[in-house]
Amino acid sequence: MAIGLTLLLAVGCVSNRPASNTGLSKNPSSGKLSRQKSKRNNSNNFLASTKRHRQKFPSSSATQKMLLPTVTHKKDGALMVLVNSGVQRVSKPNLPQGVIRPVAQGTQAGSLFPPKAFPTFYMDRLETTVLQYKVFDNKYDEKPFTDGKECPDCPAMGIDWMSAYRYCHWAGKRLPTETEWVASAGGGQDNPWPWGTEFSPEKANLWGEKDGSLAVAPVGSYPQGASSYGMMDAVGNVWEWVSDSYFAPGKGSKKVRLRVVKGGGWTSAKRQARISFRNIVDPGIKNPTIGFRCARSISRKK
Repeated sequence: MAIGLTLLLAVGCVSNRPASNTGLSKNPSSGKLSRQKSKRNNSNNFLASTKRHRQKFPSSSATQKMLLPTVTHKKDGALMVLVNSGVQRVSKPNLPQGVIRPVAQGTQAGSLFPPKAFPTFYMDRLETTVLQYKVFDNKYDEKPFTDGKECPDCPAMGIDWMSAYRYCHWAGKRLPTETEWVASAGGGQDNPWPWGTEFSPEKANLWGEKDGSLAVAPVGSYPQGASSYGMMDAVGNVWEWVSDSYFAPGKGSKKVRLRVVKGGGWTSAKRQARISFRNIVDPGIKNPTIGFRCARSISRKK
């Protein structure tokens, strides 16, 4: 546990600079035309590789008629699972308002925020991968985080909050709220783990050797640890950004500096990976144990 926390503190403070706004321009200047063309080619190659698994994301009108359990998001090829509307609790810090714990210390669910209702939405089944992220930012290099080796199916790591936010926006999605993340990871239940009430080390990539991995693993390597909604790797592998600030489960707040990460990473101890555990980090942190996944709202407009 101490090693995992030390790594999160030591590596995470290297850079607080937000990533550039790559991939968000709708009208690139002529000076950027070559780079944009290269990115389109990369995008076409990536989407072609997922063509046989692709299913068109339903329009708002089609969604009203039939909500598909899973869809493949056209922009980035991510498989998304349907999470039904409900009411969900998330953990609350055992601290008075305005008191901040040291970064990376986190908190367990000693008490809880009031239950919060949420509408039906889609959540990425897997963490965003290196391959997917490189379509958005072709300058991204995972090798510093993967022992100098390429791992296109590993989660994109070393991603700060703003870069994760921009990727999801570019893909036509958004970062999930903490309430949505907890609901997806727990399958709508208040269990401590996606699979139930008892911890099983072989179902998540955490600190130690019992899970079969000594470092980060390709996404989806632990299907037996999936939630009942089909969300994989919610526990372990990499921490995941949510949209929320530390004290505001829901839509988040841009006025609060610290942000929440959920689920634990490959250097995390068991207690840090519980669904209820909230970790707090600076949004500018670029750490090899932090990644993300995206969510998508379902339009109800006629």
